[in-house]
Amino acid sequence: MNLLQIRTQFVKISGRYDLVNPSTFADAGANFYIQQGQRSLERRLNINPTVAKFYDDLTTGQYKVSISNCRAIQEVWILSSESRTEVKRLGDYDLRAIHQQYVSNMYTSPLSTMETGRPSHYYITNLRRTPETEAGTLDSATLSSYLDTSYPYDPANTGIILFPRCQEAYGIEVKGLFYSPTLSTDTDSNVWSANYPTLLIWAALRELEIMFRGSKTVSSWESLIEGELIGIEKDAIEQEINSINTLEG
Repeated sequence: MNLLQIRTQFVKISGRYDLVNPSTFADAGANFYIQQGQRSLERRLNINPTVAKFYDDLTTGQYKVSISNCRAIQEVWILSSESRTEVKRLGDYDLRAIHQQYVSNMYTSPLSTMETGRPSHYYITNLRRTPETEAGTLDSATLSSYLDTSYPYDPANTGIILFPRCQEAYGIEVKGLFYSPTLSTDTDSNVWSANYPTLLIWAALRELEIMFRGSKTVSSWESLIEGELIGIEKDAIEQEINSINTLEG
């Protein structure tokens, strides 16, 4: 089902014809509840259909990557025509050592001056800065390298820093938990509307209940939604265990 079909059923079930144009079912507020319902479903699952892979091309000298709709990064791989290698994640403590390894002066030299090579480590940079409007153009030699690991901050994206910088063009593969694209135009569809339209409608109806009738009246929708999610989880678990052929000792 596409967004128009989801919205039509949502309005017919809820009786909230004030949220659409009654003659055409054009959006007049209904999309908000559908979109929030989708987000609610995705936050409840850490398996299919929320697991996805992101691919992008990396250019020579690149060390920053921006990823949209990412909930959590699980794996990062660097790709070339000869090989595919996993990149190790750095924590804040490890960042100092790897920074010192690839940058001539870790306290004054920005990461844009680091050595090049095949990236072997990554650092997640989607930490919120305060103030959020900080332009990141401070004239400070002692801050220049640290600003590279936190700027630019984009609340809609997750950023990663690669160590070292790319010595040539590579590909990158990021596996993790991702939000599905937001349904915004009438012909839009995604994994929820195509495979679980009833569940998406229920989630939108739950959001409507929370907004107008309070949390005590949403329990019936919660029960229905959780029952369907359990079925999805069972399918995902069956798929996962079916690939395990031997016991690990």
